[in-house]
Amino acid sequence: MYEFWRNPTTSETLQTFTILTVPSNELCTQVHNGGKNPFRMPLIIGRENEEYWLDDTLKTADIQQLFLPFDTNEMDAYPIAKDFLKRRPDDATIIEKN
Repeated sequence: MYEFWRNPTTSETLQTFTILTVPSNELCTQVHNGGKNPFRMPLIIGRENEEYWLDDTLKTADIQQLFLPFDTNEMDAYPIAKDFLKRRPDDATIIEKN
């Protein structure tokens, strides 16, 4: 979720965002399993629900139905280059499977 808003005190325009999280699926539990909030993952809306998610008439209960872990079978995880922060963002070798 992304938004522009104006601070009423300073009149500064700010760009803000949030990452919605849900309990992790089996794959993400293996990857993100520590810190203050272990066993969580970003909410991923499947293609079959994209238009539904964007419907501005949805009620809270309708939206909550989508707050589920993404299907593990639709995901993949593998190590990436350890020096990825030193590389250019458009370097495709960062995400190559070894």
